[in-house]
Amino acid sequence: MGLGLLFSGYITLLTFKVLPPVLVVGAYLMYAALKKLSIYGKDFVNAKISAIVFGIYCAAYSTLQIADAALLKNPVLGNGIFAFCESIAYTALLVYLNTMIIKAVTGLCKYCGYEKGIKRANFAKTLMATFAVFAIISAVMTKLGIKSYLPLAQLIAQTAWLLYTAVFLYGCYMHIATDEMIEQDEKAEKERIRKLSEKAAGKNKGGK
Repeated sequence: MGLGLLFSGYITLLTFKVLPPVLVVGAYLMYAALKKLSIYGKDFVNAKISAIVFGIYCAAYSTLQIADAALLKNPVLGNGIFAFCESIAYTALLVYLNTMIIKAVTGLCKYCGYEKGIKRANFAKTLMATFAVFAIISAVMTKLGIKSYLPLAQLIAQTAWLLYTAVFLYGCYMHIATDEMIEQDEKAEKERIRKLSEKAAGKNKGGK
């Protein structure tokens, strides 16, 4: 169904930009999963677009890091203004990606009646909002040269948020209909239609 693949791609976010190429792979896996899940509604199509945008960002950032390693010193990465803008952009894209994914999967939880998944999705959004607030305030204070413990609080909030969301996605993968279940439902539906058709054909034959 794609949820397992989505989970596999999502856990790469826990590398926290330490290995940007890993994030590129993760973005591709999420894109592939969301493309597969797009048959379940427009929300998954929007989530797929967010994975593409995030993947492009990760690819660009990876290119800069590789160039930095090759040149030993990259003036772009060492620029304070660039670092500030990049931090804001990363936070915005990460929140955008998660918002789209959580919204899409929550819709699937509602459709399948997975109440626990809906509650987990709501809590994941709360953790995401907490991280976003810490990240924005921390970026501003760092830019102003004000020392605080907010960067540490941001890291803790981000770790808790990403881990919890990963647990949410894994729970959905384990409890929402798998490919095999869907195939069984399709077979059962085809069988039901076949029986109804035979019954209708019998009535028409008897009427004649």
